[in-house]
Amino acid sequence: MKKTTRDNLLKVLLLIAATAILVLVLPHNDMQNYSYELNQPWRYQLLMADFDMEVKRDSASAQQMRDSINRNFVPIVKRSLTVEDNSVRTLSAAIQGKMPPQAANVLTSLVRKIYARGVVDSKIYQQIRSNPLHELRIANEENGASALTSIDASGMLSPAKAFEFIDSAYRAEGAPLLDQHNDEIALALNAVLVPDIVLDTVADNKYRSQEYLAADASIGVIKKGQRIVDRGEIVTPQIY
Repeated sequence: MKKTTRDNLLKVLLLIAATAILVLVLPHNDMQNYSYELNQPWRYQLLMADFDMEVKRDSASAQQMRDSINRNFVPIVKRSLTVEDNSVRTLSAAIQGKMPPQAANVLTSLVRKIYARGVVDSKIYQQIRSNPLHELRIANEENGASALTSIDASGMLSPAKAFEFIDSAYRAEGAPLLDQHNDEIALALNAVLVPDIVLDTVADNKYRSQEYLAADASIGVIKKGQRIVDRGEIVTPQIY
């Protein structure tokens, strides 16, 4: 055999040997692939934790907790200081010459009265009624930090309830709003009854998200070597 051929063969053999050694010394991934289903028996041998790991709530439990937070969360709102004046000014212009001045004054006075109580949208109104304390919250800055102040919302009205209140009060004055005057007056009133207390979306989302953290927080730790599941056990949502 020629020397060149021997040299080439030796190089090939050395390359194969080096490759075999590398394969032997490199770390191997011993992780087994498991096929399993929720609420079905575990088909494999005892499974132990290979490392410390946090335990989270299963997705269904976490969502139930978020739903509970949403049901009991007291909305955070802010109040507009311009809605009342704008509504009265718009209504006064719309009814000018269409009803006696005294009746118009009574109507605008009633509008101011309902804004003194507070007008909220129908969604917030329903949340107020479902809350035993009938309250809302306002975010304030105190000494550079955010703070929440609870306010009594029991007297606040939705636009629809505000219209009913004004109509009822107007009738008490002996002048039924919808009976004595035409629909144009009623439409004008309905158009100006807009909420002056609205959701503070930035603060509401901030504090709601903070409460959501409890649903996503760790509820324990599985230590390395600790038992997770054994053959025949049902794979619960938590195990899954």
